[in-house]
Amino acid sequence: VNMSSAWPDAPVIASFSYPNTWCPPTHKRKLRKQCCPNGNPISRTGPISIQLEKMRPNIVIAQMGIHWHKVPKFRADCTEMLAALANYSAAAAVNSTSDSDSSPPLVLFLEALPQHFDAPTGDGSYDDFHAVQNTRTRFQCFPLNQSSIEADLLLRDNSTSVGVHNLNRIARKGVEQTPGVQWLTANSRAYAGRNDGHKGATRCCARHTDCSHYCYSPHLWQPAIEPFLLEVDRWYG
Repeated sequence: VNMSSAWPDAPVIASFSYPNTWCPPTHKRKLRKQCCPNGNPISRTGPISIQLEKMRPNIVIAQMGIHWHKVPKFRADCTEMLAALANYSAAAAVNSTSDSDSSPPLVLFLEALPQHFDAPTGDGSYDDFHAVQNTRTRFQCFPLNQSSIEADLLLRDNSTSVGVHNLNRIARKGVEQTPGVQWLTANSRAYAGRNDGHKGATRCCARHTDCSHYCYSPHLWQPAIEPFLLEVDRWYG
């Protein structure tokens, strides 16, 4: 978000999720050629690093998302993501010391919100859902079993769960060990029981209900976000 045309000193804000594919889309030819020569990605974080260098945002909000089925893969990708963020933070901080009018960037890593799947056990677990997802027949999102989550979190690094609670734990631990990057809480724990917070919490199509995306409460977020959006409209209007 660049609002400098209406607010000369406005910060540039960059917000992104870790990409599900490592190459930029084909219509972004120049960026794709830089990051994926001959269709082969030079780095999983290449597109992110290039965009950060190009935009030089004052505020960065990054998120890993939830599209991982193996803990070691998530851990490796998270490490690479944090390295890219740390490199940008360090380089930008050096530049800010030579420019008395600029401040070091604020680099934030956003906690992911929970999923509430129709697992056979009825506990909302993605682990159980993923194991037998072809058997799903109900079109509802279910609250998470908090006792199961607490028990799994006690396993710490021995946990093999790819539920959001464990991915958030791994990500937060990595963030706390990465200079220049800060953890941004999204209150995932508070939403564990709010299976009704999904946009697709009712049957939305012939095949499934989306119990993964849009986990939020409009009663909470609309009053918080709407004034900001109205101000953006006013600046650009």
